[in-house]
Amino acid sequence: MGIEKLGRDYTGMDLRRVDLRELYLAGANMTGADLKGADLRGMDLSDTCFTDANLTGAQLQGANLKYAIFDNTKMNGANLYKADMRGAKVIKSSLAGASLRYAKMQEARLSETVVLY
Repeated sequence: MGIEKLGRDYTGMDLRRVDLRELYLAGANMTGADLKGADLRGMDLSDTCFTDANLTGAQLQGANLKYAIFDNTKMNGANLYKADMRGAKVIKSSLAGASLRYAKMQEARLSETVVLY
């Protein structure tokens, strides 16, 4: 089954280095998904759940991540340049080495999260 036929449930899927820009993923369930190096540039990922997901090195430039949930999420080295993370919840996650330049973070809630440049 191709990923385009899964709707919006990508729980535990291996999506490393996959270009997902043609899919509609707002509100998707990405719990436990491996998105290492995935191309998510400019996508609407609002209200998406990334609990226990791996977004290490993911390309998220200009992505809409409003109200997304990042709980125990690895985002080390992710490119979040100009991403919109307003209202997102980032809990017990790691953003070490991530690019947050010009990211919109108003009302985002960060708790027990590592952010190192």
